[in-house]
Amino acid sequence: MEAALNSPLGRTVLGQVPLKIGRAPDNTLVISDPQASSHHAEVAPGFGGTSYQITDLNSTNGTFVNEQRLPPNMPHPLSSGDVIRIGTTNFTYEASGAGYIPTVAASAPNYEPTVAAAPPPVQTPYQQPPSAYGSYDAPAPPPYTPPPPVYPQPAYPQPAYPQPAYPQPGGLGQPGYPAPRKSHAGLWVGLVILILLILGGGGFFAYMQLRSTPQKTLAAYCDGWKTSNAQEIYNQFDAAEQAKGTVADIQSVLNTLKQAGGVTDCTVSNVQQTDQKATGVVTLSAGNGRSASETDTLIQENGTWKIDSTRLNA
Repeated sequence: MEAALNSPLGRTVLGQVPLKIGRAPDNTLVISDPQASSHHAEVAPGFGGTSYQITDLNSTNGTFVNEQRLPPNMPHPLSSGDVIRIGTTNFTYEASGAGYIPTVAASAPNYEPTVAAAPPPVQTPYQQPPSAYGSYDAPAPPPYTPPPPVYPQPAYPQPAYPQPAYPQPGGLGQPGYPAPRKSHAGLWVGLVILILLILGGGGFFAYMQLRSTPQKTLAAYCDGWKTSNAQEIYNQFDAAEQAKGTVADIQSVLNTLKQAGGVTDCTVSNVQQTDQKATGVVTLSAGNGRSASETDTLIQENGTWKIDSTRLNA
C-alpha cells in the first residue's frame, strides 16, 4: 500500500524503514517545533506490512492522534485521514491501495464427461416349474431329518477357595480416614488476577508510563540544556519560577554558553523523593572541558513534578 504524511513541511512518503520525527538532526523528519522533543515519535509499518502505526518515544509534551494523547512506547495503528499533532505541528496520514491476489481462471475439469446409463434389462416374471403333485403348485417339503441325540454331561463339583479379607478404612471396627478437601483459594486468587490483567492491566501500565516523576522532569530539563531548547527548560519550572523570567532570558544564557563550546552533556543523580517534595543533582558539562552542578528542589504542581528552586553547588 502507499502511505504518506502531509504537513506544512511538505509530503513525506512512508516506506519499510521507520520514520523518526523530532528536533535532533539524526531524525528522518527534523522539525523545529519548540514543543517537540529531540526524539519525539516514530512511524513504522504495522503487523503484516499492510498498515502503519505511530509510537510516542516518551516525549515531554506528548503525541496526539485526533487530539487523543498516546501512551509512551505503545504502538498505535493509523487509519487514513488521522491527524497527528506534535507540539503545534499537524501531520495528516493518508493511505491508498491495498495488496490483493488476482483472480486466476480455473483449469479444465479433470474428469470424464457424463454418459447416459444403459436401460436396465427387462425382468420376466418367475415361472414355477411343474409340480410333481399335480395341480398343487406349492414346492414339496424337504425330507425330515431327526435332531441329534443329547447325551447328559456329568456334573463335576467346583472347589471353593476362600478369599482373604482385607480390612477397609472406615469400616466396622476400623478407624475412618476422612478424604482431604481440596482448597479452592488458589483458584479464586488466580481468577481475580486474570480479571485484573484483562480489565485493568492496560490502564495501569499506561498510568505508570504517563505519570510524572522527579526523574522524568529532571531528564527533560537536561534534554533542554543538551539540545539548547530554551522552551523545554522553561517548561520544567513551576509557575513561581516561570514568573521570575522568560524563555528569552534562558535563551540568552544558552547563547553565552555557546561561547564556551555549549553544553555537551547533562546528567541527573541522587534523586530523593518524599510525598510533597523531591531533590536531585544536575551536572552540566561544557565544550571547554569545565562542568558545574546544581541541586534542584521539585514540588508537585497540578499533579506534575516541577522545579521550584535551583542552588549552585560549590
